[in-house]
Amino acid sequence: MARLDKKLDEKTAVVTGSTGGIGRAIAEAFAREGARVVVNGRRGDVAEEVAAGIRDSGGEAVAVGGDVSSKESADAIVGAAIAEWGCIDIVVNNAAISGPIGPIGEEDLDWWMDTLRINVLGAYLVTRAAVPNMKLAGAGKIIDISSGANRGMAGDLVPYRVSKAGLLRMSTALAVQLHPFGIQINTVDVFGTTPMVREMATWDDQDPVLAARMRQRAGGQEPTPEDNAPIFVWLASSASDGLYGRNFAWNMNTSDLERLKARIMGDERALRMEMVEVDGIGLSERGRAYLERLAVNGG
Repeated sequence: MARLDKKLDEKTAVVTGSTGGIGRAIAEAFAREGARVVVNGRRGDVAEEVAAGIRDSGGEAVAVGGDVSSKESADAIVGAAIAEWGCIDIVVNNAAISGPIGPIGEEDLDWWMDTLRINVLGAYLVTRAAVPNMKLAGAGKIIDISSGANRGMAGDLVPYRVSKAGLLRMSTALAVQLHPFGIQINTVDVFGTTPMVREMATWDDQDPVLAARMRQRAGGQEPTPEDNAPIFVWLASSASDGLYGRNFAWNMNTSDLERLKARIMGDERALRMEMVEVDGIGLSERGRAYLERLAVNGG
């Protein structure tokens, strides 16, 4: 019997790219809420360290190394959940790379294509692997990680921006296709100081303006990976039942979202919720804390 105090009790989740940053924070938050978690990263040994930490804290987790842009790896990641626990209820497609930067004509084309393969095709392959089991169950939650970068205009981080825009469009298209089977797909724009941000902060020789901006972002004011986790727990839980094809922001108040679900689903305007004003949706506690930090530090 499910424990009422655990939002994800008896659920099985796959979180790709969960060896660090926001992916790891999501995997650990899911485990605290009772989910059985497949931890994934390209380095299997690091994935096992994260999974071991979850088990040491009383949770259930297994580790599967592998690159999500490989169909064989994607199948193995999802297959591990089914082999270990007999089902897959939740997928978070988090695995991503920043890709190359630089003006047109000077970019690394192989790296450009790798960005699309990992950030977009990888999410598709993991989703594709999970869908048959979810269809059998008549239910499933898939959450794709987007970014405000998908609508940005400045800078030379072109393939990353393109990949996140492509992921959003893929998510909304699949959400409509799979909703009749009880499978709900949504996306979340995340924000915070992550390993990717810290890496780009060292790119002075490639893009000194971008590097300086990333150093400023990593200076302590931004949300942490853990600050992003609550909305993922909510979207993965039964509290969000009925919502699909929407793009949420990391700092939305989930109580407001739950209260206004019917109005949100009845809104036929753009699927990108944060670009459509919906009266009554406020900031999460962590979102308010971020704005307070900015005010104190003159941000």
